[in-house]
Amino acid sequence: MKLKKRTEKTNRKKDGSNLRLTLLEKVVDSIPDGILAVDCEGKAFVWNRAAEEMTGLSKQELPGRGECAYAAPFYGKPGSSLVDILLGRGREWEHGKIEQKGRVLVGEGFAPYGYGGRGLHFWAFAAPIYDEAGNLLGAVQSVRDIGERKQMEEGLRLLGIRDSLTGLYNRSYFEEEMLRLEKGRGYPVSLILCDIDGLKSVNDSLGHIRGDELLRRTGKVIAGCVRGSDLAARVGGDEFVVVLPQTDREAANEVARRIVQAVAEDNAGHPGFHLSISLGTATAEDASCPLIHLYKIADEAMYSSKRACKDQMQYARGKLDGMAISLAFSQKVHETLDVEEVARWGLEMVLDVTGAVSGAVEILQEGQEGWTSETVAALGPGSEVLANLDKEVVDAVRREGRAVHFDSCCQTVTAYESRSAVAVPITADGPMIGVLTVKGQPGYFSENLVAFLTDLGGILGHALHNANIYRQQKKKAFLMEKLIGLRWKMACAQEEKTAFKVIMAGVEEFISSSWCVLRLLDKKTGELVMVSSSGLSEALTNKISRVRPEGNLLGLVIQEKKVISVNDLDAAATGLKLPYYCSEMKAFVVAPVFAGGDIIGTLKIYSPIPRLWSEDEISFLTAVAEMLGLTLADLRLHASLRQQSLKIVLSLSAAQEHRDKYTRGHAERVARLAVACARALDMAQEQQEHLLLAAMVHDIGKIGVADTIILKPGHLDQAEWEEVKKHPVMGADIVKEGDLPEAVVLAVRHHHEDWSGGGYPDSLAGEEIPLLARIIRVADTYDAMITDRPYRRRIMAAEAIELLRRGAGRQFDPRVVKAFLQISAIEMEEIGVGGGFLLYRDFIQRDSLTK
Repeated sequence: MKLKKRTEKTNRKKDGSNLRLTLLEKVVDSIPDGILAVDCEGKAFVWNRAAEEMTGLSKQELPGRGECAYAAPFYGKPGSSLVDILLGRGREWEHGKIEQKGRVLVGEGFAPYGYGGRGLHFWAFAAPIYDEAGNLLGAVQSVRDIGERKQMEEGLRLLGIRDSLTGLYNRSYFEEEMLRLEKGRGYPVSLILCDIDGLKSVNDSLGHIRGDELLRRTGKVIAGCVRGSDLAARVGGDEFVVVLPQTDREAANEVARRIVQAVAEDNAGHPGFHLSISLGTATAEDASCPLIHLYKIADEAMYSSKRACKDQMQYARGKLDGMAISLAFSQKVHETLDVEEVARWGLEMVLDVTGAVSGAVEILQEGQEGWTSETVAALGPGSEVLANLDKEVVDAVRREGRAVHFDSCCQTVTAYESRSAVAVPITADGPMIGVLTVKGQPGYFSENLVAFLTDLGGILGHALHNANIYRQQKKKAFLMEKLIGLRWKMACAQEEKTAFKVIMAGVEEFISSSWCVLRLLDKKTGELVMVSSSGLSEALTNKISRVRPEGNLLGLVIQEKKVISVNDLDAAATGLKLPYYCSEMKAFVVAPVFAGGDIIGTLKIYSPIPRLWSEDEISFLTAVAEMLGLTLADLRLHASLRQQSLKIVLSLSAAQEHRDKYTRGHAERVARLAVACARALDMAQEQQEHLLLAAMVHDIGKIGVADTIILKPGHLDQAEWEEVKKHPVMGADIVKEGDLPEAVVLAVRHHHEDWSGGGYPDSLAGEEIPLLARIIRVADTYDAMITDRPYRRRIMAAEAIELLRRGAGRQFDPRVVKAFLQISAIEMEEIGVGGGFLLYRDFIQRDSLTK
């Protein structure tokens, strides 16, 4: 029994130990560093998952193997690791540097076979393993991947020694290498100094982006001409140096020739933007010539080369500068399509490049009366004198087709004599479209400078031409947008007066500082009658309200059927005078108004000062006059059709009333009562007109109800009543077909709706019922009550009024009933609604609804 318990206890201890070992193995496997543990004989017994990933060797293959086999996956062959050196079993470590820190060895190195041959930069440490009694059992080693850190360190190292723009070494690294070479055995040493020609000019004229492009190209050219053992560095803003160890003078000169050839090849790939480099070489045969002195010799040789070809370089640089400035100028002025911005930017660059003190840009336009000018840019002191040049100066530029010098003070032309200002043509593929004027000191404008300004004028001309086309298109789009908006507003107009107001507002908005007058032809008298105007005083409006067109400008427009414009009325011919004299009017445009091919009037705009009317203004007025004629024709045709429809509808309504002797005059009485009520409600005139029409035809739908029902002397049965209740809908359909206003249609449909709901045909209630229908409901009910019908006798007015009062809030709108009861007794008599007027008058005087 005791033996059994002892065995169970021993088994539990074994199980616990196994569990702890399994857990320990999982812990070691979870460590991201490679873990290796060996015993004192150098046999591995721990090899975690990270070590497997670093080497590709599984833990099943390695434990128990000795002879430093665990080093082979790292270094390609068995060898010592830190654990071997720590245990005193290994030789000197060959894979990096190590350091003893107490009992621990720390090392850093590179394993070329790590990660399957990709290599592994690592940091490692090894520590001894002791038992509880202090006996050495072996050693453990941790290997950490530091590849990312090494990459970062290398990047930082390169940043510290490389020029970020060209990729060549920087000046600091160059100086270190020079010191190293002086102490070494690299003689003979040669230097080649390179300097970019005209870099500052490129930076100033084209910007540093283009200058940086030249620097990068130089770096690429030089790097492609040297060996791997040579050193190429950028040592200044535009200076480069090539250090050639163990290179004699002849070999150095060959490298210099290769660089010159490479520059030529590079320029072939960059037409219009050439790279130019000056070179100087020097060679030190031995250490007796300090390298700093060698640098000075090469530097002097480089500048000697520059001086030797000074004239050629100046010419080349001048050409380069001129091309660069022209290119920059072209790029700048083509960045926008705004005429003023193009002119201003171009003028700013002209003044900046030439050093002139002021300038102006004018655009020329050809018109019916010759050319006109528009100043679109003026900069600098006295530039207002250059703006709006004398016609003599501009004519001289146009005639000669080239620059003209003149005195900017008196503006007297002295062709080709260098004075204080010059005017050059602005052209676009030949034609002159403007003038560029620039002012400087006397004798400032040399022949070359004027030629250069003329070239810039050509570049500016193309940009202004494009911008001007865009401006014209934009104006046309704006004009079209305004015309479309006006056409829409005019199409919505229901009356001629509304159309006139739309026209006046549109013209006033588009053509500023002008007055506008619309006249229509009176066919009976032959006079032109003013029907609408804007900007005129009341006195002037009354004075010229009716005029005759014979023998004056208006008659000429009617006779020739075309638009006529006058820029200065005082200077105009006799036939271009107005039929009246008005000192306030100095310029005007008159357009005929057509309708159906016939002239029905004129549309005129006036200016209080002489004015050159633009094509856009004349085109706008012409289009507006044409739209007005079409609108008036449509309105008159529509009014005629509506009048015919109204006659038909009223005839049908009258026919319906004459079917029944009891209802004759009912529609007219209801209409007059309704309008009287509307006046008490202070309704607008247009609403009263719609109400009158709706009341006249409110029962027109009964024409579709059988006579047997309409004329039945007794009460109607349910089926007959349902037929009668259809008449509001039928009436609305008839009225709608007659093209009457929507308000009339709705009033006819809903004149039997009850204020509290429950009426017909749609059971509307309260404010849902149109106001016109509510008014007709009261007037219709009142007239029905005080007149005889086939099925009952009339009641007295006072009783009818009492019934209206009781029905207010249920059948009738209380506000309408109150207004209805305010109709005077005299007006009721005039309407002719029957007897009982005295009782009616006495009742409404004391009725609370009238208070």
